[in-house]
Amino acid sequence: MKMFKKSQMEIMGLALVVILISLGLLFAVKFTALKPATSGARQAYTKTVKAANMLNTLLKTSTDCAGGATVTQLIQDCASTQQITCGGYSSCYYSRSVIQTIFYDTLIAWGRLDADYYFEVQKGGAPLPDIAPFGIKCTGSKESKNQPIPIPGGLVTVTLELC
Repeated sequence: MKMFKKSQMEIMGLALVVILISLGLLFAVKFTALKPATSGARQAYTKTVKAANMLNTLLKTSTDCAGGATVTQLIQDCASTQQITCGGYSSCYYSRSVIQTIFYDTLIAWGRLDADYYFEVQKGGAPLPDIAPFGIKCTGSKESKNQPIPIPGGLVTVTLELC
């Protein structure tokens, strides 16, 4: 008689272990496989980060002009005094050329030459005519980054939109 009670206790212990493992698997499935998809939010965040990183890198890029002037310094000069010359070209022309080259090379490296983007430099709310906008203005959803650059007597705003 004693043998049967010991067997029943072992079976009850085994059943309890099986139930606990089943509950653990149920919770694992609930929290991993059934969680809502966040890829849309992650993709929007990635675009925002890409726009911010691209714009920050672009503005801090040094050039072969005037002792390694950055693109920011060339834009500041273009929007104010236009005293810097780079190989016989004005700061406006040279900064436009550098910006175009950087965008083209970056989009090739990303494998996204067909990517829709819009880059604009504004002074006083109006586009700076010497550095015309690049790309196509976004009409649908977009992620953008604005960067103000101080100049004597005001601000220049540089905007990058990724569509």
